[in-house]
Amino acid sequence: MREMFVRLVFGKVQTDKIEEFRRWYKNEDVPAVKNQKGLRMLLLLESVDVLGEAVSLSIWDSKEDAEAFEKRGPYKELVKKAIPLLTEEPVRKSYDVTVVHQA
Repeated sequence: MREMFVRLVFGKVQTDKIEEFRRWYKNEDVPAVKNQKGLRMLLLLESVDVLGEAVSLSIWDSKEDAEAFEKRGPYKELVKKAIPLLTEEPVRKSYDVTVVHQA
């Protein structure tokens, strides 16, 4: 039984554009995504080991909610705006959350 659905988008940010990417994520991505149906949480993770490696993590009520955002929401437009800040196309992966423990 699925508890939640997680979408991860892996990207490699140009090292001279990291601050610009952070601003874009905070000022454009978050506002565009935060009110989408089923979104529980949105996080930007930056590697402490490899400069420029980043992951956008979104937690959704369901796979259907995440897919609706990608098909009918601003997802494609957001990716278009992020591409010039990255070194390559982002990679998207999906996961069902099957066990949850909160400390």
